[in-house]
Amino acid sequence: MKKDLTANIIRYVAAILVIFSHAFAIAQNKYDYLGSYTNNIINIGAFSVAILFCISGFYIMRSIDKKGIDNFIKKRVIRLIPSLFVTVILSILVLGLFFSKLSILKYFTNFETYKYLLNIIFIPIHNLPGVFESNIYNPTVNGALWTMMVQFLCYIYIYLYFRILYYRKKDIKVNNKVLLHYLLVSFVLGICGLFVFKRLGLTILVAMIRPFLCFIVGSVLYYIDLKQVFIVPGIVLSIICVLINNYISLNIWLIVLMTYIVIWICKSIKLNTNNKIIDYILSCSYELYLVGFPIQQAIVSINGGSMNIYLNFVIGFVIAIIVSMIVKLFSDKLIKICNI
Repeated sequence: MKKDLTANIIRYVAAILVIFSHAFAIAQNKYDYLGSYTNNIINIGAFSVAILFCISGFYIMRSIDKKGIDNFIKKRVIRLIPSLFVTVILSILVLGLFFSKLSILKYFTNFETYKYLLNIIFIPIHNLPGVFESNIYNPTVNGALWTMMVQFLCYIYIYLYFRILYYRKKDIKVNNKVLLHYLLVSFVLGICGLFVFKRLGLTILVAMIRPFLCFIVGSVLYYIDLKQVFIVPGIVLSIICVLINNYISLNIWLIVLMTYIVIWICKSIKLNTNNKIIDYILSCSYELYLVGFPIQQAIVSINGGSMNIYLNFVIGFVIAIIVSMIVKLFSDKLIKICNI
């Protein structure tokens, strides 16, 4: 049926792993298994986000190559904003009505409530008045939304790069020279930022640079013939990098080796399904990623502020599957109504 089913499965599994990783922080304020092993240099959540970004980079470059650069931003914004809009509105309404310590009147007349709407335009606002204030982690409503800004900046970056390079030309023609230039410039910017921000202790900016670099590598790999012969050495090197377990080796594994392996899988393994329900569920990976965090926080709040990690994951995941499909349904309706 869909030739991108493999990528859809990987995206969905990555979204599940994000929910699993968040369960440790949300339910007990702990690192997940990978975070504990690496002293939180990289955790399961960061690993999963990197997967999502490298796949995004690959398919963005394919979209530009096949459909041109000018429709690129419109199509990307259409994919991102409607589901984000529905998630933000539902968060304000549902969480305000059932989880805020403020009265309904005070909540809906509080400026901070409407400030949360800035998430729709990729400006991360983490809190809603009186919501989740007793939770063990912190009152963050949706900690996953910070990546939306990074995703949008990646789109802007790649659009401006090729739009400036091919000024006034409809189509881009990527040859080896252009590809090498794009990779080197982007990688130098990213690596410099990675180590400068690390030196300055700006951990949130370090966290933003990694997905950007995975996005760049994924986009470059679209044009490269990936050889099966390199997969086994890539896996072996990945294991070595993880065993070495320092800042440099872990970033090499995440940004280069892991990205190569994931994109090779997307390119080489073609799966098919005739089950429309499965296909629809897998198409909701973006929505699953969006709704998981606030659902998990709500579950913890109902349980008094902390709870068993695995119970939080299981309950949160099951509810998130249902809510993600509802969000996508509303999102699709919104796109149809707005005729975009």
